[in-house]
Amino acid sequence: MDGVGAVLRAAAGIFVFMFGLTTAVLGVAGQGFPSEGASRNADCTAALEKGKQLLAQHGSSEAQQLLAEAVGSCPDVPELWNRLGLAYDGDGHHNEAQAAFGRAIRLDPHDTRFRNNLAASYIRSGKQTIGIAEFEKVLELDPGNPTACLNLGSFYLRKKQYQRAVFYFDAGAFQRSQDPLELFELTEAYYGAGKANQAKQTAIQLASLPGVDSKTHFSLGLLLAEHGEYHLAAGQFEAIPPVERDGAANINLGMAYSKLGRFDQAHAAYSAAIRDDPANPEPYFRIGLAESAIGRHQAAADWMNEAKGKAPGRTDISYALAEELMHDGNFERANSVLTLALSVHPSDPALREATGDLLASQNRLQDAVKAYKECLRFDPRRLSARLSLARAYGDMAQTENARAALAEVLRLDPKNAEAEAQLGRYALEAGNPQDASALIRSALAHDPRNISANEYYARLQIRDGKLNGARETLEKLVQLDPQNYRFHFLLGGLLARLNQAAEAEKEFELFRRLQPKHGSSEE
Repeated sequence: MDGVGAVLRAAAGIFVFMFGLTTAVLGVAGQGFPSEGASRNADCTAALEKGKQLLAQHGSSEAQQLLAEAVGSCPDVPELWNRLGLAYDGDGHHNEAQAAFGRAIRLDPHDTRFRNNLAASYIRSGKQTIGIAEFEKVLELDPGNPTACLNLGSFYLRKKQYQRAVFYFDAGAFQRSQDPLELFELTEAYYGAGKANQAKQTAIQLASLPGVDSKTHFSLGLLLAEHGEYHLAAGQFEAIPPVERDGAANINLGMAYSKLGRFDQAHAAYSAAIRDDPANPEPYFRIGLAESAIGRHQAAADWMNEAKGKAPGRTDISYALAEELMHDGNFERANSVLTLALSVHPSDPALREATGDLLASQNRLQDAVKAYKECLRFDPRRLSARLSLARAYGDMAQTENARAALAEVLRLDPKNAEAEAQLGRYALEAGNPQDASALIRSALAHDPRNISANEYYARLQIRDGKLNGARETLEKLVQLDPQNYRFHFLLGGLLARLNQAAEAEKEFELFRRLQPKHGSSEE
């Protein structure tokens, strides 16, 4: 499903089918008719009305001919020149349009509609600097002029100058708008300017408008998901009637559900996308990722293998499939997948990272470090590889190197919960519980579902004698990763300390059942 508008936005971030909004079409003023000018001549009045009809019917050429004759007879009627300018501009004759708008302005310098149309024509013809200056002249005559403010705000939004975009949108009082496109642009500008609360409130305002169409719901859902508002994003995708949801809408709905931990609903949304287009690899891949998130690595590998069969050239699928095979202990198959993919894509950083993970899984840590560094040579900003490099250094007891790698992650991404959690662990191991607590709490604030942060937080709670709090944290952990035998062991031990013998035994039984899939013993 395409979003409203015509411009394709970048698919940065997590959500993959991110079609966004274009800005508002550069405003066209001049829908009214000055009574004193029109009444001067019945022929002029008739020409204005006919020109208006032709322009409404996209008959620019016919309107040009009619209005060009009319201004010859009525050269001092500014609205005729304005209409002629609109006709020329609609046909791509920008120089002629600008001359006509200029004549209208000379006849009536205070009518801001004419200047708005001239400014829009300048920008359409590539004369951005002159066009922006003309819009600014409008605001000198009429501060808060909505057409000028909307176009200036939209212009700076496209340029990603979000603070300036917000300035003009606020000057035009678009917070009170009932137009979905205007509210969407305001939401996007607020997010870009770092005004998340205003963005969220504007998004809610937009979503509550009566009669919002499916394209707007889709675009707003994408924008909200891009900024981590997954609950609101899911609501927007859900608001699209099922009969209008295509594969892209269902996939993004599934991704929002996955982010919320609602994996059964995610599976249902992805399955709907498969029914819509069985040849599309994306929903199979996404189901695999959802299965992985709840620790069902064999099922995840099966779904990803389906996706790989439909898109053998996609390196992201090869990377994820290899990782799932490693989780399931199938190192030989993982090696085959990576070897084949690297023969075609030798410079792909994800495949280099997965190679490092494979080597680390086989305890070939020096070789793993080399693979991670090779990955980072191709993509220095790949945070997952830096985190893996830190883990490899940690396993080699090279604590300072591990801390340095984690610090670099936080330099690139100051809110990275995994890096904060791992640094918290090192602080705890170094006998600095206060530093550890601050780092781990910060990690949980940035990502309440982060596995490492929750585990280390539980260990801190146990260390401080807060056993009931630790129980809540460990119960959350086994819900987040029910296949992790260590969490069941920790929870069982804690329940035993709390004299909950029957519940403790259930956790130890899960530990014993899961342990062979993950390792030989609990330290």
